[in-house]
Order: sequence, then C-alpha cells, then structure tokens
Amino acid sequence: MEGVAWRAGGWPVVEDIALHIREGETFGLIGPNGSGKSTLLRLIAGVLTPAAGMIRLDGQAQARLSRRCAARMVAFVAQQAETSERVTVRDAVELGRTPWISMLAPFGGRDDRVVTRALQQVGTAALADRYWHGLSGGERQRVHLARALAQEPRILLLDEPTNHLDFIQQLSILRLVRSLGVTAMVALHDLNQALKCDRIGVMQRGRLVACGPPRDILTPDLMARVFDVRGHFVTDPTDGHRFIRFTLPEV
Repeated sequence: MEGVAWRAGGWPVVEDIALHIREGETFGLIGPNGSGKSTLLRLIAGVLTPAAGMIRLDGQAQARLSRRCAARMVAFVAQQAETSERVTVRDAVELGRTPWISMLAPFGGRDDRVVTRALQQVGTAALADRYWHGLSGGERQRVHLARALAQEPRILLLDEPTNHLDFIQQLSILRLVRSLGVTAMVALHDLNQALKCDRIGVMQRGRLVACGPPRDILTPDLMARVFDVRGHFVTDPTDGHRFIRFTLPEV
C-alpha cells in the first residue's frame, strides 16, 4: 500500500497508509473501534476503491486486475458476512470455487476435494448437510472461513475472525491461519491474540501509527495512548508464557 486513503462524505476514514505485507506472514491489524481497520481490509479486498494512493498485489496494481484474477489471489471474510438461508453448508463453501470455474472448466473432482478439505480444516465437515439458517453465529463464522479457504487464496483477509466463536475456537483460529502457509492480514480486538502474529500494525483515527513485532510495539505507553488502558506484561509461572494484563487508568 502506497499513500492509500479513503473518505466517506468528505470525511477521511483512512489516510496516507504506506505498508508492505511480507509474503507468508500473519499480520495483525489492531486499533480502537472506528480507527479504520475494517475499511483498510475492504480496500485491500477491492470492496472499496481508494480515493488516493495505490494497492499492489504481488507487484501488480490492484486496479488493473480483473475481478476473477483478484478473487483467485485474495479472499476476504467480513465481520458480518451473510449467505442465503436456503443453502447448505457445503453449498456455501462451494461458492469459494467460483473464481476457478467456468463453462469451459465446470465444477469437478478437484473442486470437490478442495471444498472437503476446507470444511475439515475449520472443523465443519460434520455440518456439511445442515442449512445455513440453523447454524449458530460461531458456526456461520467458521463456514465463511471455510468458503474463503476454498478459494485457495494467496492472501487471506479476516475482519475480527474470533467474533461469535467460543473460547476454544478463539484459541485455535490464529493457529489455524498461521498453519495455512498463506499471507494473512487479520483485524483483531484482543491484544493478547495479536501477540501471536508475526507483526502488527496499530491504527488510530484512520492512520497507521506503529508497525512491527508485537512485543516491540505493544508498550505500556502505546496502550495508554491508543487504547486508553493500562497494560503490562505478566509471565505465567506454569509455562513461562507472557501475556498482557489490563486495568483501567486511574481517574
């Protein structure tokens, strides 16, 4: 991203974003509500068009890519992704194969295997014949992730992927993403989850104010300045794992 900006009603939502995501890394995007995280992901996904600047995907200008070519490269899972209620889980995941099929190359055996693998990766294989309207919020989120994986993307964009997930699923979701071997950009609210990313970018009022390894970036000063909380690292004596403990600032 080079000088990327986007405005709504004349008001800047994202301003002057310059960022290079490394191939194969899991990059966490953090910031308070309204800081521009979701908008930035939508710009990268091509859902929104930048008002200024340029986005390149694998060195190619995003604006010059066809929708089919872009969809083969990038998969996006939004916070509030929806699907027709009258489809089964497997039908919904098969939609991820759309960029790869055509009249000359219809849905075939390889596509079927890719869909099955995607369902298995997110633990939804047992739900394959269920209808969408009968799923819980967490199940729907996992099905949308499976649909994105069925695209076989090189770049995976996830907007708050742990929303609606129960505790064990929250713990496993980033581990799953890291295991896929794709370049991933993940918007997160939980700063302890962000610690598991290779690098993080901190958004504040539409701007990228910090970028780097989580433990270098998430200092007490930054957490107080950007998130208005007191945070400091604590070491778990049982396994030596470090995590952030938060308290409200003193009034």
